[in-house]
Amino acid sequence: MKSIPKFPLNRLIFISLREVLFAALILIAFQSCKKEQKTDQIFELPITHHDGNGPFFSGFGILDPEKANGTGNLQRAYQTITGIPKKWSSVKKGHAESDFLQFVFQNFKAGNVSREYLISLLSNPGSVIDTSKLSTKPIKCVVNVIWGADEYGRWAVMIDTNNDLDFNDETPFEPEILNFKEESSWTVNNKQHMVTFEAFQNGRVVQYQVPMVVKQSANGFIYNFPRYASASLIKGGKEYEIFIESSRPSFDNAGIAYLGDDSTKILTSNQLLRPRKNLELGDFLHKSKYKNLGVDWYNQTLKLQGVPADKVEYILQEGYQFQDFEGKEVATGKRISTKNLRGKYVYIDFWWTGCKGCVEDMPKINDLYRKMDKTKFAMIGIADEDAKRLMKAIEKYNIKWPQLSSGENGDLIKKYNVGGFPTSALLDKSGRIIAMNLRSPELEKTIEKLK
Repeated sequence: MKSIPKFPLNRLIFISLREVLFAALILIAFQSCKKEQKTDQIFELPITHHDGNGPFFSGFGILDPEKANGTGNLQRAYQTITGIPKKWSSVKKGHAESDFLQFVFQNFKAGNVSREYLISLLSNPGSVIDTSKLSTKPIKCVVNVIWGADEYGRWAVMIDTNNDLDFNDETPFEPEILNFKEESSWTVNNKQHMVTFEAFQNGRVVQYQVPMVVKQSANGFIYNFPRYASASLIKGGKEYEIFIESSRPSFDNAGIAYLGDDSTKILTSNQLLRPRKNLELGDFLHKSKYKNLGVDWYNQTLKLQGVPADKVEYILQEGYQFQDFEGKEVATGKRISTKNLRGKYVYIDFWWTGCKGCVEDMPKINDLYRKMDKTKFAMIGIADEDAKRLMKAIEKYNIKWPQLSSGENGDLIKKYNVGGFPTSALLDKSGRIIAMNLRSPELEKTIEKLK
């Protein structure tokens, strides 16, 4: 018979005590972590401004030509300018708002913008707005731009850099041409122009100078302000630097990000945490969540709110459970429910007919829907349109996958805090969000991996 080797009792006791001690330390750290995250405290972090793109992939706005005649929400808010070169032809005028909300609000006060339009902006779920922090008197919060063919037939642009509505003292320049396929064409700005604008902060009007870039694209002229900000949060004795991006100098609807140790990372717009999304900071034992409440431009702070660890949230953000809904499909009248789609991957696309990117991607998404295995995958479109307009869009773009009108199903756009279009979410079989803002090329690759 084989004898059983003896194991020293003191060794057994030592291991047991060690394991108990380790478990106790883990429990204490876990309880400490939970206690730390119980608070919903609001943090107001001073922001520091920086010129350049920083860790962000620069985005551009479109310089829409102002129409001499016509209607529109901002038609009466157009400004009169002087100094257009007499030798230029086919001249167009446009403007870029340094602070869009201030621009609309002051024109509402002047009677140039309707109350309905202002209310529609104030109720935008992606914005954090307090009208008491906006100036009731007009300030210089737009930058005017003109472009046309010069006397040699070349495209030329002028920016009203000193914001005096007079182009006689400005210098024309030939704009850089944006190459959509080259990343450097987006991020390298060889022709920057310092522009002046005013801001209303702490009860007074202050003057800013920021860089501005205008480029020519295949569809017209585009612009951006190469500028970002940062703020620091001290947690557990460690300083966390948070980077802030926005398409306007006023940082409305600003996206935030924490890069950690990877200072070389470049972030696209879809990777940023917009207002009402959560930022996670800390290590495994002391991880905390902070809700982005946006930049308080008036007080020059980034506002974050601590999220208690035991709080259950439904956020349109990767890693969170998607809040179920039930609605009526426009084309067939059938009821559709995300809860009934458990066991399938579900792609939900928030869009509207005025979104160029949404419409351009529709044929490719249609093709993906036609080819996908309907026993494993499902698609739902939620459009910011009434049923009548949505039906016309379904027929025009030959949309084959289920479509719901947001407004006729309890305003789903507002319910999910959708701040811009296109916005999409991919849910796993349990209804958890596993990817955000996948357009057709990325969606196709993801579907292939999930088969």
